[in-house]
Amino acid sequence: MAKDRMKDLKNSIPKSDASYQQLPQVQNHNTLNIVDDCGIPLTSIDIDKEHKVSEFLDRINSLRERIDEIKVLTRDVKKIYERMRQPEPDPELEKKLVGKNAEIKKLRDDIRTELQKLKQEYQFQDETQESAEWRIATVQILNKIKEFHEIMNQYNQEYCTHRDKCEKAVLHELQITGRRTTQSERDEIVVKRMQGEDIIPVIVDKEEIRQQAIFIEERYHDIQRLESTIVELHDMFVDFTELISTQGKMIDNIQQYVLNSADHTEKAVINIAKTTKIKESTSNKKIIVCIIVIVVIIILILIFIAYHTTQKIILGR
Repeated sequence: MAKDRMKDLKNSIPKSDASYQQLPQVQNHNTLNIVDDCGIPLTSIDIDKEHKVSEFLDRINSLRERIDEIKVLTRDVKKIYERMRQPEPDPELEKKLVGKNAEIKKLRDDIRTELQKLKQEYQFQDETQESAEWRIATVQILNKIKEFHEIMNQYNQEYCTHRDKCEKAVLHELQITGRRTTQSERDEIVVKRMQGEDIIPVIVDKEEIRQQAIFIEERYHDIQRLESTIVELHDMFVDFTELISTQGKMIDNIQQYVLNSADHTEKAVINIAKTTKIKESTSNKKIIVCIIVIVVIIILILIFIAYHTTQKIILGR
């Protein structure tokens, strides 16, 4: 948004420290010459120019006030639209809306006319286009034009938004009731809804809508129960998946245990064979030892007998 340079425009009016003790009696072309105590001219004030600037400022302030009024009225219209979209709107809202719209249109026409006049007055002033006053005035005019366009766009946007919401509500209600309508009938219903009229009796009987609402609510509860059942089944399938995964791990562990047991069994068979061989070898050794012991005993007995026999022979002599 352009900068508000109203203060600069006021400050651009020439000021002087002139003394007003002596003033000339002659005034030509609305120009006032100011002299000091010695009669030397100090400066001059263009009365027409000052009056023109003051008039311009008054016109700009008037435009600002009227634009502010449109802003306030636009907010009021927005609130009325919101209240008219409620289920049971106030019948007096339509009158209020008509009054607000009439005020906005009147202000719009006045502002548009005034802006056109200002543009025509300041558009072709070639001799003053390089002056600060002309530039500031042009900026102020463009600023007000921009503000005016913005607030009117906002006003039109509120109307379009209100129409779109009313149209969506009408289409939703027609879809619920199941009634088929033409485009012209829908447009007529939308216009009535925008004016705050209750279109439900026009579309279908309220009792039928109540029954359909009950039916829809029951179907909604059925859908909710179905959703909860689906969620439970989903949780059950998740549990089954986890259980199958756990059992798969257990089966893998059992298979590993079987393989390990087979290895241990083969080792045990080998050890048993070795033990059998060792046992047979030990038995043979025991037999040999027993034979040796018996032979030794027999030899000892023979030696003992031979010894006693020899002693007897010796003693018999």
